[in-house]
Amino acid sequence: MESNVNTELKQKLENILFRLKSSDSDERRWAIYDLGAFEAIAVIDILVEGIQDDNRAVREAASEILESLEPEVCTGKLTPLLGSERIEVRNITASVLVKYGQSAVKDLILALVDSNEDVRKFSADILGLARNSEAVPNLCQSALEDEVSNVAVSAVEALGKIGDPGALPALYKLFDRNRGLEPEVVEAIGLIGQEESVKFLTDRLEQEDPVITFAIIDAFGNLGQASALESLYKFMDTAPDFLRDHICLAILKIGQSANHLVLDEQQVQFMESVFEALTTVEEEVIALVLHQFTLQPNNPTIAEFFNKIETLPSNVIVGLIRHAKGYAGYADALLKLVNHEDDWVAYSALESFDNIPLEQAQPVLLSILKNFSGLRLLAAMRSVELFELKEALDILQILATDEQEEIRTEAQRILDNWSKDR
Repeated sequence: MESNVNTELKQKLENILFRLKSSDSDERRWAIYDLGAFEAIAVIDILVEGIQDDNRAVREAASEILESLEPEVCTGKLTPLLGSERIEVRNITASVLVKYGQSAVKDLILALVDSNEDVRKFSADILGLARNSEAVPNLCQSALEDEVSNVAVSAVEALGKIGDPGALPALYKLFDRNRGLEPEVVEAIGLIGQEESVKFLTDRLEQEDPVITFAIIDAFGNLGQASALESLYKFMDTAPDFLRDHICLAILKIGQSANHLVLDEQQVQFMESVFEALTTVEEEVIALVLHQFTLQPNNPTIAEFFNKIETLPSNVIVGLIRHAKGYAGYADALLKLVNHEDDWVAYSALESFDNIPLEQAQPVLLSILKNFSGLRLLAAMRSVELFELKEALDILQILATDEQEEIRTEAQRILDNWSKDR
């Protein structure tokens, strides 16, 4: 019986092989799909041919079947294709190997010493995506010893993605060899993110090549270690202008990663760079500054922000309103912000009126009820309710007949609540 089954499978396979010789790409594609019924060991060589077919649909069919088979059987057969002269073959092979994930790691490690430099390079790239520390010693060897720069760079980048501190000694050594890989090396060091790297990078911060200095500054930001702040503040005071925005961003990133307050009015050059960066409305800087507000900067620092209010983006001002309630000049700042050109800012300021004395709030609120509409008016009405400002009763009665439904409804709601309290 078993002999009959084997004979039948053999006949089916021979039929598939015959169909794969067809000039009709659809016929070849369906023949490839039929290979999915067989064990990997029986069809891997056929699928390796299929993934190199001239027709895209046939190649994609082969990749689908390969992805469904045991990676341990297929990976060693596929890695040589990473050196194909055809980019479409390299790409689809790499896609299959990436999907194999951890199961492909052992064969990819072996491929790091392949005679074909493309095989070595793409194997390193895929190992970086797999993020398996088992590959670290071999990647370190590739980074240090592979004479092809592209391969060494891919190995370095993979080490950064894996993030294993065991790679640091090799990366330190590679940096000091001056092979031209310094930017990639320090990026990997930053991604690994160990505090021990702060001293290594600090000692090498001032470079003749600004590209390397840029990379070291970025690495400090990725490290996220508060112990680097002193060096960066000091360097900012003497650094050329074109580096200061970079240093500013690195300091802010450290502040977020370490949950450390870095906004400090005494760091004059840094604060100037922060305000300059905010004028460009750069989203990353804005997000980092907003995080700093949650850490409660001191009064002089908050005062600097309120003094620069005209140059700040609206979302920064709103963040300031929400988190600066302990600031000594908070009430005066809110009173000015109710007249801001952006309704969102004015609305946020009015929402926070419960933090200022009634005698200061009352004339402002009454003026807004009489002269404004939209969000600003709604916020003022809610503050009036909060203060139980009965001096606004006549105005609210007028607003209860307003053309805008939202205004009418809110005014009537407040009037109803007040009538219940009598």
